[in-house]
Amino acid sequence: MMSAMWVAGIEHDHPDLPVYEVAGDLLVDGQSVFWTESAPEQVAADFERSRLDWDGHCWIVVGDYVGDVSIFRTAYSTQSSPRLSRAIVERFGTGKGLLLSTVANLEAMGFEYRPKYVVTRAQVNSLLLGACDFFE
Repeated sequence: MMSAMWVAGIEHDHPDLPVYEVAGDLLVDGQSVFWTESAPEQVAADFERSRLDWDGHCWIVVGDYVGDVSIFRTAYSTQSSPRLSRAIVERFGTGKGLLLSTVANLEAMGFEYRPKYVVTRAQVNSLLLGACDFFE
C-alpha cells in the first residue's frame, strides 16, 4: 500500500514523470531477504489474486532511481531478517525513513532490486482503496 500511495502522489504532482510500482526480489549481498527468489509468473499470479500471506517486496521505479518506502522500517523492526537489519545499519545508520537512490549506487552497496512484476494501474488503485479503508 505504501508504494502505491507514493506512486499516486508522484503521478499527481508530476503527471509527465513515468513512475511504476514494482514487485520482486530484494537481495542483500547476493542473498534474498524476503523469500527464496521467485519466478515472474508466480509474482504475477500472486498479484492477480489476493494473497494475504504474500511475503514479497514492492518498491517504486522512477527512471534510474529506486524508491523504497518501507525498507528502513522493516530493517529496524525486531522481526526483520538479521541480514537485512545488519546491512541497513552498517550502510545507512539508524533513524532513516525513506530510500531513494540510483540502481548503480544501491548495487555498489550490495543491494539488488530484481523486478519481477510491474503492478498494473488497476492494482495500484485497488491498493490505494485498501489504504483508504485502513486509515479510516
